[in-house]
This record gives sequence, C-alpha cells and structure tokens, in this order.
Amino acid sequence: LQGASLVYDTDNSRLLLFGGNKASSGTALLQNATYSFDSGTSVWSLLTPSGTLPVARMNHSACFDSINSRMVIFGGQDSNATTPFRNDVQFLNVASPSGNWVQATIVAGSIDGRTGAFCGITATGDRMVVLGGYTLASGATLQLYELEFISPSLGTWTAIPTFAPTTPKSIVAGAGAWDPAGER
Repeated sequence: LQGASLVYDTDNSRLLLFGGNKASSGTALLQNATYSFDSGTSVWSLLTPSGTLPVARMNHSACFDSINSRMVIFGGQDSNATTPFRNDVQFLNVASPSGNWVQATIVAGSIDGRTGAFCGITATGDRMVVLGGYTLASGATLQLYELEFISPSLGTWTAIPTFAPTTPKSIVAGAGAWDPAGER
C-alpha cells in the first residue's frame, strides 16, 4: 500500500489507516477504505464508517484531532487526469467504533489542491497547519497555510508568509511530525 495515511487515535488507543494505492506497479488502484489496528490483539480491521466516504486518494495529509475526536485528511491525488490534486478536508469522527465521515465546509479563503503536503492540528483543535506539497500551479512548494475551524465542520484558509533566507525551496512527500503543544 503506497501513499496511505496513518494516525494514532488517542481516544480509542488504535491506529487508523486511510486511502492509498494498492497497485504494485502500472495503473493506480486508489482506495478510500479505513482500517483500524488494535495493538492489544495485533489485528487489522476494516472499518465501515457512516456518512459519505471521501474520494479514493493517495499522498494526502492526515492528522488526529484529539479535542474533537477525529481523524482529519486533506488533499492528495485522485484518479482524475485533468485535476488530480485535491484540496478538500474530510473528518472521520471516531466517537462510534466505526466512525462517521464528514466533509468540512470552507467559508473563506482557498488553497490549491496538492499532494505530498504535511499537516498538524493545534493542541486546542481549532487550527490545522498545512505545509508544502506539489500543486499544478506551483509545482513543488513550501507554501504554508492555516485552516481555522470556526466550528467543528466550518473553516477558513489563510496563507502564512514565510521569510527565512535559509528556508528550503520545497518539501514534497517526506515524513514530518507536529508538536501540538508547541505548535511547531
């Protein structure tokens, strides 16, 4: 499985895996399945969340929002050849064992669809930060954006200027970690 996301669900002490490409070579076999890993039994289980499933994708960003009990996914690449990079935000609410998918409504601001970006949620659960990725408009980028949640499912995007002269020129499809308490 390539380009899937993995987060730790602190509310239920489990790993959640979403999406990815099941193909070993050739044409992509993108999926939108959600799996749970129970570390106590070492067993993977396919979840059957309610709500509308996100579009199948790979190389999306994901983080866990422990304040609002949800996995958050952003962007990624789907199988649309014309506009393959997504800019949607989806939540898997984990209050129930299988969860419930909800798409966020963006009420202000915008962000280009991108693949291979990083994201993190603040300790208060009211903001998500997205860094880098690859967009059709900019290619590989170091753009930094903040999505402020004005309610659990409504948000506004804001671009955050970066100025350091030694800043890398771009970050795409690497690994990252977010410190919610330090917001860094």
